[in-house]
Amino acid sequence: MLQNESNVQGVRCPVTVCGDIHGQWNDLIELFRIGGKPPDTNYLFMGDYVDRGYYSVETVSLLVCLKVRYKDRITILRGNHESRQITQVYVPPSNSFPRCCVVFELDSLLNCSFEVGH
Repeated sequence: MLQNESNVQGVRCPVTVCGDIHGQWNDLIELFRIGGKPPDTNYLFMGDYVDRGYYSVETVSLLVCLKVRYKDRITILRGNHESRQITQVYVPPSNSFPRCCVVFELDSLLNCSFEVGH
C-alpha cells in the first residue's frame, strides 16, 4: 500500500502532527488518549518511530496497522531512523530477529527459542 502512495501526500485537516516517537509505546498510547483515537482524529506521523525506546517493534507495527485500517486518516512518513544505516547504530542486527520472535511469539510457531538481552 505504501509503495503505491505518492511521495507528496494530501492530509485532511484538522490534523494532529506527531514526530519522533522512537519506540516509546506508552507515549504513543498517551498521545491517542489525549488527541483522540483513530479514526476520530486525523494524524500525521513525521517519522522516527524506532530506536532508543524498548518498544520499537510494537510501535511501528501499530502505526502500520492503523495506516492499513484508516488509510485516509493516518499519514506516516519515513524519518531518518527508518533506514538501515541509522537503525544499525541503535539496534545490533543480532538483536532484531530475536526481538521480533518475542513480540510476535514466533518462537512457539517456529519451535525454537531465543534469548533476548535487555
